[in-house]
Amino acid sequence: MTRSTPLSYSQQALWFIYREAPKSAAYNIALPLQFAGEVDGQLLQQAVQRLVERHSMLCSRFFERDGVPYQYVVTDRHQNWQEVDAGGWTESALMAGLHRHSQQPFVLEQGAFRATLFQGADTGTVLLFNLHHITGDAASLAILGKELLAFYGADNLPPTAADYSHYVRWEAELLNSKKGQRMATYWQQQLAGDVPVLQLPTDYPRPALQTFNGATVRIELPEPLTEAVKKLAKIHQTTLFTVLFSVYQVLLQRYSGQHDIWIGVPTSTPRNQPEFADMVGYLVNPMILRGDFSNDNHVSFSRLVQLNSRQLLTGL
Repeated sequence: MTRSTPLSYSQQALWFIYREAPKSAAYNIALPLQFAGEVDGQLLQQAVQRLVERHSMLCSRFFERDGVPYQYVVTDRHQNWQEVDAGGWTESALMAGLHRHSQQPFVLEQGAFRATLFQGADTGTVLLFNLHHITGDAASLAILGKELLAFYGADNLPPTAADYSHYVRWEAELLNSKKGQRMATYWQQQLAGDVPVLQLPTDYPRPALQTFNGATVRIELPEPLTEAVKKLAKIHQTTLFTVLFSVYQVLLQRYSGQHDIWIGVPTSTPRNQPEFADMVGYLVNPMILRGDFSNDNHVSFSRLVQLNSRQLLTGL
């Protein structure tokens, strides 16, 4: 094994969660790539191998020593490649197979990346990339998809500008600088006081242990309402996200009746650094936006949008 390196601060949080629930797949992220025509499985595997050789996080493993987590890159960079014979599978059977494979938990001490090729299904060939979040984020999945197609087409890419270990060092230097001290002071003031626990009037009581069980509900807003929301964002010189976030904040306050609403928002400002833009790795920095709905802080919705917009800009 190569020399071990520390984890980034965000990685440390995910490692702690993993140690608490090692059999959970809650932090698996997946990218299914469907090919309409004929696929050369051998060339595709070679393209995946080039990705693994290019991005060290795809062949990283994790361990703990004296209570401190570390990561290291295995010297034999062969990807965890699997092939599944999906001959005769219907679309629903293929979707079920993709879901089943994407929900297999990772043993981070053994690796955090899998590539599975499903061939023979009625709807075509699918290559499934599956990562633990500790090794990548949504931007990483986009990078892998783009570069896979380049390598499959026998294209060459320029070397990456930085490795994840460089990001870990950059982050540590930033937080130890004067700018980092100002950032720490800001967040200590911003998040002062007790941390509230959201108490929604749910059908069933909150379980004693977090299960990560949940679902996604998709809704489509009517076009007139969508245009009205966009217009509201334009009037307040802010983003559509800020307006919708403010609506969500008010919704939680109405249902819970609580006056202090905290909501986590994932950000990835390090990717604004040119050397990290095309790097596979976990560069997410969760940021908390706080809503004050106390009786002595009467704010209109317009004022709330302005306050949230300011929080976002200041926090970033």
